[in-house]
Formats: sequence, structure tokens, C-alpha cells
Amino acid sequence: MKAVFCILVSVFSLLSATAQCTLAGPRDAASFSNNNSMGSYAWSNPSYSQGSNNSYASFGVLLGLFGSATSNYLVVSNPGFALPAGATICGITVDIERSAGGLGLGASVTDQSVKIVKGGVIGGSEHASGTAWPGSDAYASYGGSSDKWGLTWTAADINSSGFGVAVSGKLSTGLLGLFLTAQVDHIRIKVHYSIPSTPVPVTFLSFTANAAEAGVQLNWSTSYEFNSYFFVAEKLAENGKDWYSIDTIQAGGNSTAISIYETVDHSPAAENVYRIKEIDQDNTIRYSGMVNLSYNKPLHAKLLLYPNPVQNGLFIETKTVMLQVRLADNSGKLLLKQTPMSSRLRISMTDLKPGIYFILVQTDEGSFVEKIVKL
Repeated sequence: MKAVFCILVSVFSLLSATAQCTLAGPRDAASFSNNNSMGSYAWSNPSYSQGSNNSYASFGVLLGLFGSATSNYLVVSNPGFALPAGATICGITVDIERSAGGLGLGASVTDQSVKIVKGGVIGGSEHASGTAWPGSDAYASYGGSSDKWGLTWTAADINSSGFGVAVSGKLSTGLLGLFLTAQVDHIRIKVHYSIPSTPVPVTFLSFTANAAEAGVQLNWSTSYEFNSYFFVAEKLAENGKDWYSIDTIQAGGNSTAISIYETVDHSPAAENVYRIKEIDQDNTIRYSGMVNLSYNKPLHAKLLLYPNPVQNGLFIETKTVMLQVRLADNSGKLLLKQTPMSSRLRISMTDLKPGIYFILVQTDEGSFVEKIVKL
């Protein structure tokens, strides 16, 4: 069973080295719009800011002496990045090819605002510069290889269609009234990122074992998973050397969110040692730390089956003598029928196909039915 919140009890991490930052891009946007949350003048032809081709997204205003005008945001987004899951974002660089038209004595075109767009929302730190736009096309760079624009990022944020940049310009005249224009020929985005040089399949946050009415409750949580396949909750055998499976749980695959997993050991001993085995998608195996728990078997436990899921032998224990034991497959077909007349029985499951089976145990205290998973 999997949930999404946890309380940290014990912490142990799998560490990995990180590589140098890698450059992705530059990439052009695929979506263009005018956003009127800034300024008073809309951009014409926002999509003309795709590609350096002398076709311009622009806004222009006739201004009097010492006049000024501010544009809306020109928003470009959906550059189509495909960073790998688990990538760490080092920084973002935005290159804007822009120019000013109609310049005269004392007139200028400058940035009013340059901000990043995350999840379709304009935000982050202000990156407008005080540098005047030139009279002919030239690129200006904003951000850099270690500049995250005041926000936190995941690979999913960068890969989202809602990732982009928003630009607003300001027109100013001096001693002459002029018709000024701000022109954007091209906006491109570069992302600097790193990935683990040796990616680990999972970073554990916690692993606990607690006594419960049904047995021993095992809980573990992760904060990061990379190509994880499944978890196996394991228990140390009485010989102190071998481990056997209690349960197998599907892992998250690729995740940077906190995930919680749980299972129950329905047949704990007086002293128990547990660990979690993680198997990733190329069959690499890693282990969590171990936890120990002393357990007093509840007196009211009338039926214990273990291990479940099972691979080879299934053990059945009851408080009183078993009068009859029947094993059926998922369709109800009877596969085995025994009259053990004892309180402990081992059934071989080796020759059965993987799947779901049902055990019916009859004692003088009643009949019990349990589901068994054969691996």
C-alpha cells in the first residue's frame, strides 16, 4: 500500500556523486501570447519572436516630450525540453535578440521587466537590465549557468509546456516627440542541468517496524526513485544467515516526491530482523538498513500463514488442531485437500504457477479463508 505523507523516524541515504552541469538547448518556444498583467500596450505578432529572421514581435507608441510607455508581457513558452527524470537544474539562460526603432535625441528603449514562467505563471526574480536596446538587432543574455531565477526547479518543470519567459519593454523620449518601437526578433532558452554520474535507484527517508494486532507493521519511505522496479520486504531466518521474502511491492519507477510503502509480517517471531531490498529496472539490487523488533505473539491469533507472497513452502499455524485444509486457485478449482490433525502444516507451492490462490482452514474454532499470492 502506498501513501504520500510520512513522519521521519530513522534516516539513512544512498549517496551518489553528481556530474558537471550539462547544457540543453538553446531551444525556441512553440507557444506565444500577450499578457496584460504588465504595462498598457500589447505586442503585435508575438509568434514572430520565434527564429532569427527579421520578422518582429513589436509594440510602438507616438510619444511627446519626455514621454514614456510600457508594454504588456510578451510571453513565450513550451520550448520542448526533455530533461531526464531526476535531473538537477543548475541554471537557466535566456537570449533575447532585440532592437529599437525611431530613436532620436534622448530617446531610448529599455527592459521594463524580464521574468521566468514556471507552470504558466510569470514569476521569479526580476532580470531586467538598464541597458538600452540597440538600433539594430543584437542578442542580450539574462540569467546564467548557475542562475535559477529565484525559484526551485525539477526536470518536470522544465519539460512542461508551461515553462518559458516573459518580457516587457519601456519606451522613453527626451527632447523630441517620437514614434518609438520595441522589436523582438528572437527569444531562445538554454537550461544547465546535472544528473547523478552513478544514478541510485532510491533514496530512503525512513524504515520502521512496529508491533500491531495483525503482526509487525513495516513502513518505509523514499524521497527519490530512479528506474526503481519493486521493493521486497525481507526477514532474517532463524539461522541468522538467510533472508526470505515477506512481501513484494511495486516501486514508483521515477519520482522526486515523497512516497510511503507498507506491509505486514503476519507471522513474527519473538525476535525479528527486517530489511528492504530494492530492485531496479536493470536488476541491480540495493538494501536498506536493518531494523530489529521484539514481538509477543497475540494470544487471540487463530490462524497464521507465512510467507505471503510465497515462492516455495507455505506454513500454516493455528491455535487448535486443523481438521481440514483445502487449497483452490482463483477460479475456485480445488487443488489440494488434507486432514493434518495438527496445529502446524507446510504446503509445497513450488509446482504452482504464479498467481492468486485461496486457503481454507477448518478447526474446531471455525473456518478461515485467506488469499495467497504465489510469486
